[in-house]
Amino acid sequence: MWLMRQWKYNLFMKKVVLLLMLMYYGAAVSQPIFSYEVNGFRTTSNVNDPRLKIGYSEPLVSGASRTITFRNETADTLIIRNVVPYSVSTSEIYITGLGEHPLSRAYLFLPGRTPVNVVLPDNAWELGYASRKINDSVNECALIRRDRESIGKGQHKRFETVLYAGG
Repeated sequence: MWLMRQWKYNLFMKKVVLLLMLMYYGAAVSQPIFSYEVNGFRTTSNVNDPRLKIGYSEPLVSGASRTITFRNETADTLIIRNVVPYSVSTSEIYITGLGEHPLSRAYLFLPGRTPVNVVLPDNAWELGYASRKINDSVNECALIRRDRESIGKGQHKRFETVLYAGG
């Protein structure tokens, strides 16, 4: 069971593609909700990528969790990986994949330091984590995960999701 303060990852969430557990404290709207790589190119939710249709659910609990759905709108195969809440920033802490190692790609990125390889549970290889400062006394953090069972017209791999045309 995943816990983030008082919010829990519930088993009924099997129909979601990604679960983004957020704690909102009035974050600026212009900041991305998440960032990700599509076919090796990093982008954010603030950028309109015509290859993907991205859908958002209403939070299950006010500001606590949200479902994000990626849909491939092209006739090509797309590879989605390294999904991170907010965006990657050299001034904030985050966890995402790095490199092409077949067994361990998760790294902890700390400001001003070399990334450190970390071990994640077997069912959470694609876990993304990030934190960001809201003001001098408040920070927020979030986890993002893939729901393997909800992938339609695609394939889940250890560190990435392959979306076929229309998937």
